[in-house]
Amino acid sequence: MKNSLILLAFMSIIANVNAQWWKPQHHYYDTVEYVVMYELTFREDTAHLDCYRTENHMLSIGKKRDVSSFRGYGTYRHNMELKKAGDSGLTEELIKTGRIGKVFSDVPSSAIRCSIFKNMTSKNITTIDHIYMQGMYEYEESFNAFNWQITAETDTINNYVCQKAICDFGGRTWEAWFTSELPFSDGPYKFCNLLNIFMIVIKLGNYRCTHQYISMYVAKFGYIFKNTFLRIYIRYCSDNAVFGMPEVSLGITPGFGGTQRLARAISVSKAKEMLFTGKSVKADEAYRIGLVNCVYPQAELMAGAMKLAETIARNAPIAVRQCKKAVNEGLDVDLEAGLSLESKLFGDCFETQDQREGMSAFLEKRKGVQFVNG
Repeated sequence: MKNSLILLAFMSIIANVNAQWWKPQHHYYDTVEYVVMYELTFREDTAHLDCYRTENHMLSIGKKRDVSSFRGYGTYRHNMELKKAGDSGLTEELIKTGRIGKVFSDVPSSAIRCSIFKNMTSKNITTIDHIYMQGMYEYEESFNAFNWQITAETDTINNYVCQKAICDFGGRTWEAWFTSELPFSDGPYKFCNLLNIFMIVIKLGNYRCTHQYISMYVAKFGYIFKNTFLRIYIRYCSDNAVFGMPEVSLGITPGFGGTQRLARAISVSKAKEMLFTGKSVKADEAYRIGLVNCVYPQAELMAGAMKLAETIARNAPIAVRQCKKAVNEGLDVDLEAGLSLESKLFGDCFETQDQREGMSAFLEKRKGVQFVNG
């Protein structure tokens, strides 16, 4: 499988052309022993409380019982299709022919796109969330965030005798119905480790959504792993591309983050000029103002993007990821805090095998460095 997968979207008339490199770093922890299926019923819009949507989610539990993952079944299917394409060497062909979109359109997607990884040993929960039109975000929380209150109320749900617990989390009050009749301690979404004993949540909900246990089966194959995605915004475009924000001529403002991202991609004054006038810029002007990194003849665009992706992929993945983190997070804080972040990330690199290999190869004047992402 190639080190980088390029998702390159471009339009020849009006485009915001992104060459986006995704490198899934698979950190494997255990093989899957059990899969528990839940049905999630939720309100997509709080302005229409009578409208519900339903989809299936899956909890994968490792044999050692100390790790698990939770994600939408549609998200799981998408990941498997993407992995299948990568393992068979078809990823590049699918992108070049435009059939990569069909790989996903043939599989129903999950509306709730986050993937949750739970580590019972470190008592940490890692959430990797896909925010529409913004990208992938990863953050960690502690089990200590859950302050369960066990009640005396009981009920029989899906033929299991359950007891009720209440927890305030994320600005909402959650009700969890748990049972000791199954041999592990876990549950849907981020909730797990109730009472630190074998208690699995059969039903979980608040005013907006409900997770209901459907079934459980022994897995025939599979791994518990955490995906860390490396995403770099680098914009390439074809020489006939045109960029614009014409919304003011329609009596509206640009939506989906257009005003915010444009002002961060180019100078504020130039962004205001494009936003206030609604005028478009051609490819050469987009390059001049820094909106795109490079302009290619349309027939050479994919080859140029692939060449850059391969160059990035040859470098140490952890170091590239730390650079991305330093830039992205550093822009949101003052210079002093940014320098402190950079110093920490720099030091972290010296604990990696890739740093030792890279430095050794440099001192030995040795080419062909093989980084292991460790």
